[in-house]
Amino acid sequence: MKFDKIKSLFHKLQQKPVIACAVLAILLTFILEILGRRSLLEAIQYFVGSPMMFFYNALIIMLTLSLALLFKRRYFILSLISIIWLGFGIANFVLLGFRTTPFSAIDLTLIPYALSIIDVYLSKAEIITLTVILVLVLIGIIIIAIRAPKHKEKIHYLRSIIVVATLSALVVLFSVIGSQTQILESRFGNLAAAYENYGFAYCLSNSFIDTGIKKPQTYSEETMNGIINDLNQDDGAEDAATPNIIFIQLESFFDINYLKNVQFSENPLPNFTKLKEEYPSGFLNVPSVGAGTANTEFEVITGMSLDYFGAGEYPYKTILLEETCESLPYNLKERGYNAFAIHNNRASFYGRNEVFCSLGFDTFISKEYMQDLEYTGASWAKDECLIDEILKSLNSTENQDFVYTITVEGHGKYSSKVLDGTETLEFTMPDNYDQEAYAAFFKLQQDVDQFIGDLIDALEQVDEETVLVMYGDHLPSLEIQASDLENGNVYQTEYVIWNNMDLKAERKDLSTYQLSAYVMDLLEFHNGVLTKFHQQEQDSMSYLKNLELLEYDMLYGKKYIYDGENPYEATTLQMGIDPITISEILYFEGTETVYIKGEGFTEASRVYINDERESTSQLDNNTLMISNYNLQEGDVITVKQSGKNRIPLSSTDPFVFDGTTQDSIIQGILPTEETATEEVTLQNLEIES
Repeated sequence: MKFDKIKSLFHKLQQKPVIACAVLAILLTFILEILGRRSLLEAIQYFVGSPMMFFYNALIIMLTLSLALLFKRRYFILSLISIIWLGFGIANFVLLGFRTTPFSAIDLTLIPYALSIIDVYLSKAEIITLTVILVLVLIGIIIIAIRAPKHKEKIHYLRSIIVVATLSALVVLFSVIGSQTQILESRFGNLAAAYENYGFAYCLSNSFIDTGIKKPQTYSEETMNGIINDLNQDDGAEDAATPNIIFIQLESFFDINYLKNVQFSENPLPNFTKLKEEYPSGFLNVPSVGAGTANTEFEVITGMSLDYFGAGEYPYKTILLEETCESLPYNLKERGYNAFAIHNNRASFYGRNEVFCSLGFDTFISKEYMQDLEYTGASWAKDECLIDEILKSLNSTENQDFVYTITVEGHGKYSSKVLDGTETLEFTMPDNYDQEAYAAFFKLQQDVDQFIGDLIDALEQVDEETVLVMYGDHLPSLEIQASDLENGNVYQTEYVIWNNMDLKAERKDLSTYQLSAYVMDLLEFHNGVLTKFHQQEQDSMSYLKNLELLEYDMLYGKKYIYDGENPYEATTLQMGIDPITISEILYFEGTETVYIKGEGFTEASRVYINDERESTSQLDNNTLMISNYNLQEGDVITVKQSGKNRIPLSSTDPFVFDGTTQDSIIQGILPTEETATEEVTLQNLEIES
């Protein structure tokens, strides 16, 4: 009997497609809120407490569903649109398990990077399960496409267009009224809070539409000239000291002594604590929590605030692919500096290999160019390797250098794999905390603190004036609340400025977009419009309003402050300090084994023969091996730095094989069992195709 009633209801909805779309939209909205809030109860509370916002979100979804009315295959289109919405909701649910930032449109551009690190966060069984689910969903879509009935009656296109147009008008009308009455916000200072207040469908839709910086109402040539004319145009003394300047962005690092409910047996961060007491330091307001490394990086390097960009936007994936941007590297190069970027992760992560040339860097040393790396249990490169890379950068030029370094060791996932049987810090915390995750995180923080101490010890041996700026990019994704912290703010890390120049300053709290200008002010450097602006106008009533105008003019406007023309040309980014080279090819015809001798080989080196990628094994830093290959005279061999993602970053010059073959191993030319390390032996066994 109940089945008959359901069948009857379904039949009635078929006869009234607009009502069917409305019912389906409400159902989808409720499911999406359950997924986004990770709680049925909170979704019900949102429905009861904010009914207007709930139905506005349903209206947005209904608008997308109404497009099905324009097709004969309306049941398939309805199903497909519903599956897409549910897919976004499930993606949001999964992401919120690893970070505090909800799913937004920009995440779709990060899918390749997410896939490259999926094994860090998910077990093999979970990856297989996810793959099976995706395959089943795809099969389901195909079945629906084949089996779903076509609409039998004639489509009333005019009526359907009127429905879509009416729904569009209602969405626009509500958006305008909501914005004017401040019921709705289109700019989200806190993305997580926005999703909670305004709903998933609205915030996600807004992230697709709202990118870049909107033209401010007061934007004009006269306004921009007024801002520039108010600035003192002095760039600073030409004979001012020019120390090496090193910035270190520390992954997920903050002073864990601020955790109110955790007691440690000893100070877990002795080096960082001592530095804060002796050198300029303060809290640093960062743009995100649990993720968003590249956005903290962007604000520090450019001096621009992300508050004026689209919701959840990464400028690295949008405007910086098209425009160069005033930055710390460009400004320092006016004073004769060389600009290096160093990162012990893949160069292509967040597209850094593409955008660093738009920020003025000359050289980028990424993981692909680092030798003998060690890894955490979570498969991230340890930070100790960065010390040699920083020193190598400083020693590679005669001029003073700017070195921007991004660490990765402190990255999650925080699990027992990180501990790896090592001695851990003793601590106590409430039972409702994830003890294992925190233990792993604390261990990584200790390691980073040791890295800080070792780096300073190394820099003290360099006979040059040096300024080292260190700061955390964001808090970790451990569901830390403001009430858990002594400072009461999850959007705060800290910075410290070690130096051997006796730079003095009182403790001062800053935002990330102010940090570079502050450091430059301590050095009496004033190069760059934004540098001058932050140094001179922070106390002005129009500071933030004018900052927005400057950012718009620089990136999206008519560049009035530069007399109408962008003065910054993209650099030719050199990957790695020293080029990789091939010096000799040894071919053993009997075993069809090819040995490539050269310089600068790493675990990311891949051999190409006649432009075809071959399975490559690294024997040591000077030797690569190809097995089971019949090498012929005239074959062209190159070695490219690419790694697993197969994005080539640089290449050796082509080496043409002259046909010479070897009969036996030449003593001293190839690694032997005695000289090969255990790590190299393992690499030989794990040949990657």
